Order: sequence, then structure tokens, then C-alpha cells
Amino acid sequence: MENVSKGYDVNIYIETTWKGPARKDGAAAWLVEYKRNGEPITREGILILENATESRAVLEAVNTAVNILTKPCRLLIRTRCENIVYSVKNNWIGHWIADGWRSAKGKPVRNADQWREMLKALEKHTYTIEAGPHEYQSYMQDKIARILKKENVKEHHTK
Repeated sequence: MENVSKGYDVNIYIETTWKGPARKDGAAAWLVEYKRNGEPITREGILILENATESRAVLEAVNTAVNILTKPCRLLIRTRCENIVYSVKNNWIGHWIADGWRSAKGKPVRNADQWREMLKALEKHTYTIEAGPHEYQSYMQDKIARILKKENVKEHHTK
């Protein structure tokens, strides 16, 4: 699902401590990169989340990152969360909206509020979302580890 607008080229990178659908406490990092006068400028942040999944953490991080942008932009969003990437690329969101935020099995869509928030935040932007590694991955993972240690937050699975 993409939207057409003009503006700045912006990269958004997302990293989390989650892998897959297990619920646990952890952190999600976002990094926004753009160029000013040919020089890269970055802004970043980390979210500490309790009893969350990888998908929820990525949606929260994307929403936070996109909401710092004040003008329409051309966004490239990079995450390793394949569920989020495939949901966008396969237009599952369009189907969910048409079906009243119900999945193909008729169940409520998980994280529907975060999905709706993301769609609202992305309205004025052109965006592409991709899965896979990126140049800031190690930096962001190290920063998450330092923050978790400093805050004395332990990753653990919850039921």
C-alpha cells in the first residue's frame, strides 16, 4: 500500500530485540536518516516495551519515527520483521480495512490500533518497506543492548 507525494528522501531503520511472535519485554530502536547539503543527518530513539511481540514493537517504532517528520517525504522503511513487510507488500491492510479489521479467518487483526496509527502517520508520504539487514543494524543493536543494561531491563518471555 503506497501513497504518492513529493518531498525529501528519508530512510527509516528499525531494530528490535524480538524475533517472531513470542510475547516478551524488550526494546525497539528507530533511526531516521536524511541528507542536508549532501551530509547525512540522523535522529533516533529507543522504545522499551512490555509484553509485546516483534510486530507490535516494529509498528510502534515506525509510528514514532514517522511522526517526527514535519513535511511530506519519500520514505524507505527497513525492518527485519517479515510479517510487517509482507502485510504491506501483499496489501493485507487493504483487505483488513475492507473486512472491518478482521483477518481472512474472521478474527480481529492483531495490533489493529498500531496499524491504523501507522496508516494515518504515512498518509502524507510516499513509502516503501523492505526486509533485510542495513548499514545501521549493528550500531542500533549495540545501542539497544547498552540501554537495556543501563535501565536494568531484562528481556524475558511473558505469558
